[in-house]
Amino acid sequence: MKQQIALKSHHPVRKLEPEDIQCLGECVRDLVTCLSYGTRTEASEADLFREAIDAAVYILTLRQGSRASLKEFYEQRGYGPPEYLPISMEELAQQIIIHSDEAPRSLQEMRSRVQFALALDATCVEAYILEGYLEERQEHYQKALASYERALLCASEKLGPDAFKPATRKEHQIHFWYSAGTRPYMQARAAIAYVLWRKLGKAQEASEHFRALLELNPGDNQGNRYAIICCLLEEGDDKELSKALQRYFVYVDESGEKMDLRETCWWYTNACWKFRRASSEQERSSRQAASKALRTAFQNNKHVPYFLLHPEALADYGEPDYYGHGDEREAVWYASFALKSWQQTPGGLDWLEQTARRAGLAV
Repeated sequence: MKQQIALKSHHPVRKLEPEDIQCLGECVRDLVTCLSYGTRTEASEADLFREAIDAAVYILTLRQGSRASLKEFYEQRGYGPPEYLPISMEELAQQIIIHSDEAPRSLQEMRSRVQFALALDATCVEAYILEGYLEERQEHYQKALASYERALLCASEKLGPDAFKPATRKEHQIHFWYSAGTRPYMQARAAIAYVLWRKLGKAQEASEHFRALLELNPGDNQGNRYAIICCLLEEGDDKELSKALQRYFVYVDESGEKMDLRETCWWYTNACWKFRRASSEQERSSRQAASKALRTAFQNNKHVPYFLLHPEALADYGEPDYYGHGDEREAVWYASFALKSWQQTPGGLDWLEQTARRAGLAV
């Protein structure tokens, strides 16, 4: 049964210029070709097809505004009208994935969306990232890792090898978060690091990815500076952790201004590291330094000790989507990241509890 798309009088298509209508027609043709209509029919695909058409109209509408300015620019200089660019299947695949979180959807609906996007563009980075996320939800961590690695490969190929060379990045002012095409790469690599660390227990491999991400983007829009110090704490590499604690609390922006990034995660991780060192050195001054660092951590967030000492309470919060400095959600976020490290630190939790009680905190 053929599905017809009704165009009402207020539909945006009626506002398109003739050349745009031609682009839309070519887009529909390319969609049909990519999806091999005539050889398969799926109910969900019809809805996604309509969504792709709406996305194409939206793209053309955006282009109309910019083309009007561009046309005037061309005419003032005696050039012909600007070229009407076709809508790529890559653009539509990205739009299909971008809109995946606009409404609650079942796992099967999300998988259909991924398959639809990959049918349009087999190198759609965003689709492979979403596929990996869906595999994680089902606890298929090796499959999730494979999807994220595929996303990273596609993102790397789209950027090209020169984008990773320091000289090229400096010359062309490539910023690995704000420059075109870099964000999917960063998201895919961070996803790999988190799966390796949090799901597969490969902290050392994960820390290498976090370190590379921080080299590409020292401004750290993703918060990888917190992940790497927690990762190194769990790995037990106190020497590298010492370097990381020193390196990743100061950020120098493009203007040269320094910013102190020591927050709750940094202070508690620093305290745990100092306690480990004090335990091995058996020096009174070292133990005092560790306790002082922990009391400073209490000032940043007083709720962390409770969640480290009562990990069963973490289940009531899940994974916080957001948190405020010093609040319970931040404490949950840190405890979920660092609990294993504190548990495997001999005497760490007992020391935490005793110090917290002396400070008058509810534990």
